Amino acid sequence: YRFRSKKEVGRFLESLKKTNGNETLAIGELRGPKKPNKKTHKMSTTRKTPSPWYKVLEYVEPSRIISDSDGKEHGGNEEGEAETNKEETNPEPRLLTNGHVKPIIKKGEKVYARWSGGTGWNWFPGRVWDVKESPGAEYGPEKKYDVVFDDGDTEPNVGEIWIAKKADYEVCLEKRDEEDWIGVKNVRFPDSKDEYARMIGWYETCLDGVQRVYSSLGEALRAHDKHIVKTKGRNNCLAAELNFPEEHHLLFE
Repeated sequence: YRFRSKKEVGRFLESLKKTNGNETLAIGELRGPKKPNKKTHKMSTTRKTPSPWYKVLEYVEPSRIISDSDGKEHGGNEEGEAETNKEETNPEPRLLTNGHVKPIIKKGEKVYARWSGGTGWNWFPGRVWDVKESPGAEYGPEKKYDVVFDDGDTEPNVGEIWIAKKADYEVCLEKRDEEDWIGVKNVRFPDSKDEYARMIGWYETCLDGVQRVYSSLGEALRAHDKHIVKTKGRNNCLAAELNFPEEHHLLFE
């Protein structure tokens, strides 16, 4: 299927997210709303400054790399399509004994990712075009992502440590230093062969003596806040005890 504009690429990515990464259904939904008349679509003659990097011109059916995992994605799609058509978006890594699960980033999801142009350290907003897995070890499959940035540029094979969900990235910008976190600590494994475990790691809380592990910093921080509000009571909480007191502003009015 050949895309005719960046707007159409955006529509496809939205459809891809709605269909849980099913490319056939996404393209079918993209074609569906089109009007039956055969009027020629006139392309705009105005263009922004051309980029020396890739532009999305045509969608090519990606090859699927199936992991050794026997797990299947939860909650199949509404059309009743066999879940075996979703290997690349399988949210459950192989059976883990350590409880540390990597973030699940699906096709069409909004993300921030590193762009290799410029200094090579700049992160920009975009969406996931494709997800590819290769067998991993103790922390599940290792994934690479093809990303379409909001300006139309693309970045193939983005590693796990160079991409984050949009909401998670924004929390990390707001709470850069671990000293700013209340009740949460970052746990990494320097000796692991898994790059994500060595460089990014997970976020742990210990609430009422129960240790919980999160792949999202925001989820861990909010779990702590929820626990404080629940155990101390709404009238006994202090803003200084919470990571996001602004989300509980009614408590402090």
